[in-house]
Amino acid sequence: MQSNSLEAKPRTRWENLKPHLFALSLYTLLTLIVAWPLVINLTSDMLRLYPLDREQNLWNFWWVKRSLLDTHTNPFQTTFLFYPYGTPLYLHTLSIFNTLLGIPLQLILGRVGAFNLICLLTFPAGGYGAYLLARYMLGEDAPYREWGALLAGLVFSFGPYHYAQLIKYQLNLLSLQWIPFFILFMLKLDKATSRREIIKNGLLTALFFLLVLAVDYYYTLYIVIFAGLYWLWRGSTSLWEGRKLAETRRIAVKGWGILTAKLAGAFISGTLPFSPILFMTIREVGSGRYVPLANDTAEQVHSADLLQLFLPPDTQPWWGENFGFWNSLGIPQLNDGGAVLGYVALLLSLYGLLRVRGLWFWGLSALFWLLISLGPGLRFNNNNIDILMPYRLFSKLPIASIGRSPDHFILMAQLCFGILGAFGLSKLLQTKNLKTQGLKFAAGGLIMTLFFLESWPGILNQTEKINQPPFTVAIAADNNTANVPADKALLELPVTRHGGLDTERMLYQTYHQRPINGGYTSRKLLDPHRYVNDYLLYDFIDLRSTVADIVPDKTPQDMLGLLTFANIGYVSLYPADFATSDSSLKRAQSLLNQTFGDSASPFYRDNLTTIYRVTPTPLNRPIVVLTQGWAEVEAVDKNKGVYQRWLDAEVEDARVNIVVGAGLPLDKNYGLEIQMVSADKPRRLQVFLNGQQLGDVKVNQGVTPLRFENLKLRQGDNILILKPDPADGYFVPASLTGGKGDRRQLRLGAISIKLV
Repeated sequence: MQSNSLEAKPRTRWENLKPHLFALSLYTLLTLIVAWPLVINLTSDMLRLYPLDREQNLWNFWWVKRSLLDTHTNPFQTTFLFYPYGTPLYLHTLSIFNTLLGIPLQLILGRVGAFNLICLLTFPAGGYGAYLLARYMLGEDAPYREWGALLAGLVFSFGPYHYAQLIKYQLNLLSLQWIPFFILFMLKLDKATSRREIIKNGLLTALFFLLVLAVDYYYTLYIVIFAGLYWLWRGSTSLWEGRKLAETRRIAVKGWGILTAKLAGAFISGTLPFSPILFMTIREVGSGRYVPLANDTAEQVHSADLLQLFLPPDTQPWWGENFGFWNSLGIPQLNDGGAVLGYVALLLSLYGLLRVRGLWFWGLSALFWLLISLGPGLRFNNNNIDILMPYRLFSKLPIASIGRSPDHFILMAQLCFGILGAFGLSKLLQTKNLKTQGLKFAAGGLIMTLFFLESWPGILNQTEKINQPPFTVAIAADNNTANVPADKALLELPVTRHGGLDTERMLYQTYHQRPINGGYTSRKLLDPHRYVNDYLLYDFIDLRSTVADIVPDKTPQDMLGLLTFANIGYVSLYPADFATSDSSLKRAQSLLNQTFGDSASPFYRDNLTTIYRVTPTPLNRPIVVLTQGWAEVEAVDKNKGVYQRWLDAEVEDARVNIVVGAGLPLDKNYGLEIQMVSADKPRRLQVFLNGQQLGDVKVNQGVTPLRFENLKLRQGDNILILKPDPADGYFVPASLTGGKGDRRQLRLGAISIKLV
């Protein structure tokens, strides 16, 4: 590949197009080399190393297609997860650009094929974007411009970071391709002087900002910061150069103002089409619906490691972790998140900085992103060093505080190294030591080959077929033979804490298409069934026996009535999802036997699951269900059927749901009897029903019976709250007896709660 030179005649369209086709072909070929096992099984196989994000993203594709084409509903809101409460998906990585693009592709290739294709296309697209950016930066007349630009595309799109996101199937992070396009047209917008050029490049800058916004909020934050750094650099350098002459300073200030207006116009134009979604997203950030991120620590796990930056990525098949070499040197693990610099790009970048003038913005930018990627506290060889890093302050900013993975900032450092490396390679190929074009060609090819081999993860052949589980056919919403309406939900046991197990169940849902109680969103919800609401099926959540407790025993008709009232059509049991050392599987099976009968035959059974079909059953009386805030049941006198539960020491109150079925006549004379226990002294207790105080009473030492008359119950949930006085403190049973056994902190307990 030869350097550009001045032509005696204008270049033809083919001559202009040829380098672009070559770049795209090269990047496509490299993608095929890395992922050919996936390519030849595009519509059936997927990588199997990280099923959690893979299955979550397959659900995203299914959900957006279903909501827009089938039900014509807002894709950013669903009741199909966390049923019946549902959840907004504004903070979930729905990556709406990709999922919208996936709709027509799903119609042709199916869900798996569409997802795989979009993932793989990010490699040639990202490489081409960085190629165009470096080509522009090098300039029309730069010798060996094509070599440098091709290297920039490799460094950005075929580096360890991008491979790591492919292996993990994090589609939003895989889709880095629009970042260099945004920067390219932002730079062109800065240089534009005519109205036509300003409008054209301004609209293109806005378009690619919109595309980044529709892919991932983290990447949006990155390019906003990059634009801010560029704005500061341009303004400060102009003012510095004109510091001695007033006229020059005025020109510099005016130019800075024009740049500000250009950037503001591009950002506003790019944001406006997305503003309704963005507005709702900002509302969700402050909704209090999510588990807070722990960004106030100096030991954030997902931070780049200073040592690992200079070591190979763990996936490199020849000098990664395969042979245990690094472990033998006392390095327990290599980086698996792509926060690796690579020596080819790093050395060429340093060479470019030293030999080419005018690259300090890119050098300082690379340093900035590198420092931020190290997280709030320095880590070296997986050990925390007592040195605070800039990210500690950066994470305090309102928008930056949403971040969980500082090591992802390495992407922008790699982009900067790609640009610097492009200049370095271009300059290197001009050296007199490479006397012939053949030597220059060989040197350029060798350098790019070395970079590719240094970073690549080997052939990605660890794939598996994505098959529909047979049970999802039996319970599918469109299976009319089971006579269970399509809107009936599936209750899955165990009811999880909404983590990795749920992504597998979300994949099942894409086949059976019924609402489920579980789910796993990118920002973890405060558990809507355990902490936020007092769910009427709490016995299934806590896997409690329906007999021998402080509330009246429930008959099978009561349990089926609760399931019917909760709109549950099926209950499934996944034995493999229970911990092997846990007794909860036995408790779950016992609960199902109490509900469906010891001799009841399951509707469906295989090695994966056992499924029971809920027979529609009315509730013929109010049912008392213990919900949150209770410790485990204790037997006081089994022969007399006397049991006790203490109020959980970790919550401020204990709750009960009195469920009244639809259509059940309400008795105006309902009474409530509660037997409370205090072991050490009189204690105060407030009792509320549906937000109204029933009483503020004293519970004496020993057992105190309480009775409340003329309850105003309503159909559906009736929430009873028992709230002890915090001023009464706790007692430790061992301190009352002088023993050393029971060290629990206790307050009040209950022996019986029932309607009369």
